[in-house]
Amino acid sequence: MKAIILAAGIGSRLQPYTNEIPKCLLEVNNETLLSRQLRILENSGIKKVIIVTGYKAEKIEKEVLKFNQLDICFVNNKNFIKTNPIDSFLLCEPYIDSHFILLNSDIYFHDSIINKMLAKDGNCVVIDSSSEYSKNEFIVNHDERYYVTQIEKNLPHRPYHQGISVQISKFDLSGKNRIFEKVKKNYKSSQILFPTDSFDVLVKQKSLYAVDIAGSFWYEIDTVEGYLNLNKILKSADSEIK
Repeated sequence: MKAIILAAGIGSRLQPYTNEIPKCLLEVNNETLLSRQLRILENSGIKKVIIVTGYKAEKIEKEVLKFNQLDICFVNNKNFIKTNPIDSFLLCEPYIDSHFILLNSDIYFHDSIINKMLAKDGNCVVIDSSSEYSKNEFIVNHDERYYVTQIEKNLPHRPYHQGISVQISKFDLSGKNRIFEKVKKNYKSSQILFPTDSFDVLVKQKSLYAVDIAGSFWYEIDTVEGYLNLNKILKSADSEIK
């Protein structure tokens, strides 16, 4: 099992905090987002990690030196200014030869989330049915057995069998092959901007499962307001969500 962390972006909406560092090196609760993710992955038994870098890549490489028990491979997206997350994901294909976890570097999450996902076989996406609905996020609909039936932005809200994508997922080799086949087929059409845009190929075959982590703490950091709010939450929070 490997993990892929997408960490190439500039994080322009987090300026001035990201003027000198990539957003994955922002500190939360006395630890950078990236270090926290790597620590959680290592504690969950993941020993091989692919990190896609771009903006301030050298600072990311320096940050992870302390994780000398992990086999970390860096893949550099040299065109990070002009490209989308799907471009970073596509660069990873030659390095994926096993089951893998995919996550964005700007997600703060409780370590139990990874363990709950790993307990499920096959291809799966982590969702939160307790999160407030937002049409700007990827919405996941599923059936009564938790097989994903739809995953996209702007899906209408419904009070059952639905959750927000946490942007953490896991795939087996068969799933990997089908996803990358779709990505390469549609790459130039501008229909695929994010890795999640390609997951529908698994949905159509009923081979993507939703792992609901409702009640577990997670937080996506993509704005200054969000970053400050997370720090405020954690300063007054119970240790259960840290």
